[in-house]
This record gives sequence, C-alpha cells and structure tokens, in this order.
Amino acid sequence: MNTKRLRRLYAGTLAVLVFYVFLLIYMAIAIPSSFTLWADKQWADEQIRSAQTLEQLQRVAYFAASSIGVAQKISSALLFMFLFVTIGMIVFLGWSWLTIGRIKREDSIDHAA
Repeated sequence: MNTKRLRRLYAGTLAVLVFYVFLLIYMAIAIPSSFTLWADKQWADEQIRSAQTLEQLQRVAYFAASSIGVAQKISSALLFMFLFVTIGMIVFLGWSWLTIGRIKREDSIDHAA
C-alpha cells in the first residue's frame, strides 16, 4: 500500500473532522444567542402594552427591529456557511473515494504480481 496517499487521506479526514467539530461548537453558541424574545408573542404583547408614552413605544419598536435584524443576519450567515461546508464536504468525499479506489487498485496489482 502507498503510505504517502494514506497519510494524506488520513490528514484530510482529520482536518474535516476538526472543522466539523468547530462548526458544531459555533452552532451550539450562535443558534441559541440568535433567538429573539420577539418570537414569543406573549412577551412581545406585554412589552407593547407596558409602553405608556409614544417615546416608550418607539424604544420598544426600535429594540424589536434591531434584535430581529441581528437574528436575521446570523441566520443568513449560517445558511451561507452550511452551503460552503456542504460543497466542501462533497468535494472531500469525492477525493477520498477516488484515492481509496486508486489505493485498492494498486494493492490488487501488487498482490497479483
């Protein structure tokens, strides 16, 4: 067997594993923090009803708009991240499949000789 190819395959697999672990950690941190309280209708209704003046209502509306905007930005960034990670994973798996096929062919030729 060609140990140089196996080492590269192992290193590539390890790199993807580490990347996916970091992605999982990021997702575990980012998704809960992107949740906005304005998705809870009861809480949002209480906030709007508690505003006594027009100025307080404007502050509530500004806070709602900014927190929803931040949640949308995080969600959009995660979507693009998953798009690129999926493409990268497909490329990596295709490369691994071809490399393993070459190694098997070389190994079968070596055993036949």
